Amino acid sequence: MIEIFANDIRSALKNQCYFSALSLALTLPDICGKAEYPNKQVAERYISWYDKYIGAYVKNEGSFGQSPYLSGEMVYNLRNTYLHQGSPNVDASKVKEETNQVDKFILSLGDGTKIHEMTFSVNVGAVAFRTILVDITYLCSVLCDCSLAYYRENVEKFVFEFNIIPQGYLFGKDSPLDVGPNDGDPIGNVINKKLLATGNNVQIAGNLTQHIMNISAQTLTGKALLQNNQPSIEKNAPAKPTPSKKELQFRSFFGQTFKEKKYKDKKEQIIEAVLTSKTKTQLNSKLTKIFPGVDVKIILKRLQSKIKDWPGQ
Repeated sequence: MIEIFANDIRSALKNQCYFSALSLALTLPDICGKAEYPNKQVAERYISWYDKYIGAYVKNEGSFGQSPYLSGEMVYNLRNTYLHQGSPNVDASKVKEETNQVDKFILSLGDGTKIHEMTFSVNVGAVAFRTILVDITYLCSVLCDCSLAYYRENVEKFVFEFNIIPQGYLFGKDSPLDVGPNDGDPIGNVINKKLLATGNNVQIAGNLTQHIMNISAQTLTGKALLQNNQPSIEKNAPAKPTPSKKELQFRSFFGQTFKEKKYKDKKEQIIEAVLTSKTKTQLNSKLTKIFPGVDVKIILKRLQSKIKDWPGQ
């Protein structure tokens, strides 16, 4: 992943597309910071990664004390002002480290062979004037080289999704457009899981991935993959709700108490009548719609242990 970005940055620098290179180079600590500190916030992981892998090596103290340098704070500030405001500058008011609260940040549009970085500071009492000049090729190259070295040593940390397919691969000898998917139906599986998670009982039947690739192959190459059945949408029977503890207990009681066929045939109606009634009167009324009076009396008598505390006669 980082190799692709690094190649683009170097290509842009070679063709003197300096600001294109800078735009991409300033995002490299974002990517590496995400890999190194996945649980930190954006600013914290950007600055932490930069200071650990770059800043510690460019910081230097001269005979007159610490001079401004390309710290994580400064580069992150440059990233924000340039990528979000279009200004390749540093807002000193947002830099905490006093040494790097520069009055002037200057970019030199060069190839990095004449100058890398130069600082200039004047201190008069409690007042200081600080300037830093940085060659844009030098800055991009440092970000590029350090990020690439980090990536190669920590490739296992780069677990986030990166869906890029080179055109040469797509239309090359072993193009995925020449064969069907060999890992089932990943697209259909994702959609079906999302449908189930929302409580929707509609599901995709057939291989949706195969179908989409077939259409893509026809569009891009003029030939289809192996013929496959077009996927369809099927509506599954809605899942039955989980029985309550009360219902489970009564079903067990029913099986032990009502052995006669005439009651077994009306089992679900009897159970529903009991579970939906709150008084003996309601239960009697519902049972009367199912059985003649003599059977209602038998049922109520057998249910006495379950409904003895219910209100009504």
